[in-house]
Amino acid sequence: LINGSNYYLLRDVADTLGFSVGYDNASQTVLIESGEDGSKDPETGDNTNNNGNNSNNETTIVPASYTFKGTGWGHSVGMSQWGAYAMAQQGFDYEDILKFAGYGFNKSHAYCYAYLTYMLLYYKANYPQEFYEAAFSSNTLGSSKSLQLRQELKDNRIKRIRPDINTSKADDYLLRNNQCFIPLSVIKQSDKKLLSVIVDVREEKGAFTSYYDFFLKRDGKRNESSLKTLTSLIEAGAFDSLSPYREERKKNLSLYRSYASMSFPRNQIPARAESKEDYGIRLSLEKEMLGIIRSIPLTAVIYKKGYKTFIVSDTSYLETNGMVTIIREVEEYKAFLNGRKNVEKGGILLIKEDDVIKGKSYLYPHNCIYLGKEEK
Repeated sequence: LINGSNYYLLRDVADTLGFSVGYDNASQTVLIESGEDGSKDPETGDNTNNNGNNSNNETTIVPASYTFKGTGWGHSVGMSQWGAYAMAQQGFDYEDILKFAGYGFNKSHAYCYAYLTYMLLYYKANYPQEFYEAAFSSNTLGSSKSLQLRQELKDNRIKRIRPDINTSKADDYLLRNNQCFIPLSVIKQSDKKLLSVIVDVREEKGAFTSYYDFFLKRDGKRNESSLKTLTSLIEAGAFDSLSPYREERKKNLSLYRSYASMSFPRNQIPARAESKEDYGIRLSLEKEMLGIIRSIPLTAVIYKKGYKTFIVSDTSYLETNGMVTIIREVEEYKAFLNGRKNVEKGGILLIKEDDVIKGKSYLYPHNCIYLGKEEK
């Protein structure tokens, strides 16, 4: 804002254009006057005013104030936008503002960051439960920071508990008794509103005692979003504490919901045969939904001394360049299998430990064993 006490910027701009600027206290107006050294016509050399008319001495009365609007935060030049605004309101001219910008921005930010760092360390040391719950629930937490926090939990012997329909919150991490309960919302393709409804029902009516009890307490509510979310929860292992047979639960999902919508008593529900499951597909889907295999160590699926166990999660490029995507807990690799054509998605692959190089996402294994789809 440029007014009677702060018109220096306008003055300098006018000087550059060949005008002189004054201020009339009585009328509180800014006077712009062109003189003999005023702006000149590039062809005739005559003095001109803003309308292009010849004039040697003409005074124009303009409004007493101007408002300059701009965009950006001033970070590229080290200037605090709000600091400059406050100084302008206090009557400082542009020279003072620019002079302050040379150190004020860095000084203020250094103080704020130092104070923030101190407070975070204080809460982390004295209130670790609240600190980690807030940190993990932050929407701005990137993958590298998340990995760092997970490592800190491990160093502090705090066990991370995978999402569970009876113990997890909908959208917040929960730390209790050296255990970190991961929320249901980390599961991909899940409706957060529906997850909140599920947790509300659990808190109102008590923990779910069985897979069918879950549908009864939800009164058999059904919609397309519900179907997708429940399928994702099953594939991620969120129902494993009620029933470990994921394939059977997915297959009879609609049936259980229909029974619940008609309020069938629990003792009248026909027994369902527990189908065998392909562990490769099971763990591949878990990795897809959860981003990590948590339900079981891969060494429990198959173990061979000197080898690491992987699950094949994608074979899209097998035919073109012999490459497959393989997973091991949270790690994902691209492996080139030297012309193998019989590898299937969900298959179990053992790779010699020496061929798995730390920090390398592309593997060229010299020794690997493909076991196919192991059923248990």
